[in-house]
Amino acid sequence: MPQMAPMNWLFLYILFISLFMLFLMKNYFFLSNNFKSINISSLKLEKKNWKW
Repeated sequence: MPQMAPMNWLFLYILFISLFMLFLMKNYFFLSNNFKSINISSLKLEKKNWKW
């Protein structure tokens, strides 16, 4: 079918956006969960630099 209905394009567009938003949400929650450990490690590095 070379000539598709506009509703099909709209559906594909919405599907693509929803998948992209899910990908961003997954990355956001992953980073927020690891932010505490990253912050602790950076604080440890700062303490080491101050001791040096």
